[in-house]
Amino acid sequence: MLRHYQGDMIAEFDAPGISAATEVYLLEGCDYLDRFWRELAEDWRGWEGTRSWRSLEGDLELSATSDRLGHVALEVRLDEDAPLEWRVHGTLSLEAGQLDRIAAAARALCARLG
Repeated sequence: MLRHYQGDMIAEFDAPGISAATEVYLLEGCDYLDRFWRELAEDWRGWEGTRSWRSLEGDLELSATSDRLGHVALEVRLDEDAPLEWRVHGTLSLEAGQLDRIAAAARALCARLG
């Protein structure tokens, strides 16, 4: 989950047995994060290969693949360098029908971050 907090973007990852969050550093607005989600939503019928987005400093990385049956595998990586170095990695299963809603949420978040 991505959220706005005091002018910054926070990325959170929750799964059974683990919960992690980190501040994501962006150069301008969302560094094309909203475009990444919009393009996935536009191609909801599927695409070839992997589509990826990475924040400026690599603290958040998203990679999506599609199987042409309406299933999207979203690989999420969160990194934190200081004061303790850690990395969380997981894959979320999404349905193509969810992409429009996620793209709209990303667009709204990016608008708030300006």
